[in-house]
Amino acid sequence: MRALGDAKALIGTVDSSSAIDRAHTALHGYLVQLCTDNQIDLPNDPTASKAFKQLRQFHPALQASGHRAEEVTRVLNSFAASIDAFSTLRNKASLAHVNDLLDIPEATAIVNAMYTVFRYIQDSIQRGR
Repeated sequence: MRALGDAKALIGTVDSSSAIDRAHTALHGYLVQLCTDNQIDLPNDPTASKAFKQLRQFHPALQASGHRAEEVTRVLNSFAASIDAFSTLRNKASLAHVNDLLDIPEATAIVNAMYTVFRYIQDSIQRGR
């Protein structure tokens, strides 16, 4: 939660690239914890993308089964590719390491995309209750 708060404070500012690191840290931890809480197997030191894929495959609340499920599944599968790119951007374009940083609009868009993944998961789990 603290990492998310840090990211929210940074987006849209000159420090937007710092928000990428904080939002990625929160997303990665959240995905891994959801897998753990729901007894979904993960390898040691799982990536955020792997945790998301496992959640999509094994958590009943994250199964696309409603109207236009095939297209929804395609969009959700693209989230996994995006999560993989978030990890690369965190490592190669944020202040997590010595890097050339993204410009503010792109950094803000990346952080907002991570929030979209969070929101989808939270809304789906809430619907499942």
